[in-house]
Amino acid sequence: MSEFDILTVTAADGQDLLTVAQSDCSRPVQDCPGWNAADLVGHMGAILGWIATIVTSGQAVPRRDRETPPADRDTLAAWYRAHLNRTLSILTATPPESRAWTFSSNGDQRVSWWRRRLAVELAIHRWDAQHAASLDAKAPAPLDGHVAAAGIEEFLTEFLPGLLSQPDTVGLTGSLHLHATDGTSEWWINLDERASAVAVPGHRKADTAIRATRSNLLLWLTNRQRPDALEISGPPEVAERWTQLRRLPTPAATSRCQGRSPLPAVEPGGQGGEYCRQCCRGEHHPGQLAGRGLADHHGAFAGPQPARLDGIGPGGRTPPDTDEQAVGPAGRAAVPGPCRGPAPS
Repeated sequence: MSEFDILTVTAADGQDLLTVAQSDCSRPVQDCPGWNAADLVGHMGAILGWIATIVTSGQAVPRRDRETPPADRDTLAAWYRAHLNRTLSILTATPPESRAWTFSSNGDQRVSWWRRRLAVELAIHRWDAQHAASLDAKAPAPLDGHVAAAGIEEFLTEFLPGLLSQPDTVGLTGSLHLHATDGTSEWWINLDERASAVAVPGHRKADTAIRATRSNLLLWLTNRQRPDALEISGPPEVAERWTQLRRLPTPAATSRCQGRSPLPAVEPGGQGGEYCRQCCRGEHHPGQLAGRGLADHHGAFAGPQPARLDGIGPGGRTPPDTDEQAVGPAGRAAVPGPCRGPAPS
């Protein structure tokens, strides 16, 4: 998929998220515990503005500088739409190879990294919003196959090694092969290598092989799709126990986010950051991810429920409030973005 095409899909997902959210702004979003549809729109609007500032300046932007979503829901929709259009215009006008700060654990400091990150983030949250509404209507549309393939690559190479290094992970052993049934996306990884695991593209024999559409593979990786949607060869434990890969919350401090729920994030040195609700949503609360110093660019999740991994989420590293970056073991980012999950965004 060309850079232009991925932005076209991103624009459609961004509009679809808003459309379904406006059908019932108070609707709970079960894939983002504690959020309703309006919270999800506010979260994404803040992320869009944050990304635009980073790409425009090329520099890291402190999380605390993200814009607070308006409380009025009519104003919220217009605010979100303006951020969506402006950010897409900036990404379209900026050459993909231009330099810009990112929280990539692999050192990728290009604007193209943000194009992929935003495409995956919006695709997954659009699905979250439609999934929440599907209790009363039709099932959510699958993720675009090309965007899902990009999200699978991002998850395996940027976020999974840090997640595997979490203590007390049981049953996630041996080699794993992921095979897309609707495209050429194939990956192999040795789960036993934990934080040092390196995902290798292509076909290779593995202890556990999982086949599914690209959309279902990414939704499963981010704890949004059940194992019964997959074709599994070998021991089923890996697919069944994947949800162990979660960001572990700690008690929240007093909220400063005007009623919005806290999100996961970590400051340098492993201390809780101050962000609000899984992916980049508002303000901040202390929280620690699996006792390690890694940061999630989404914000800090503090609360009784574990947060989803997203895509997945923005995810992995967050821009701390200083120039220092916080990462997990072996320098790898540990968790992706939004909401709850094995790990997102």
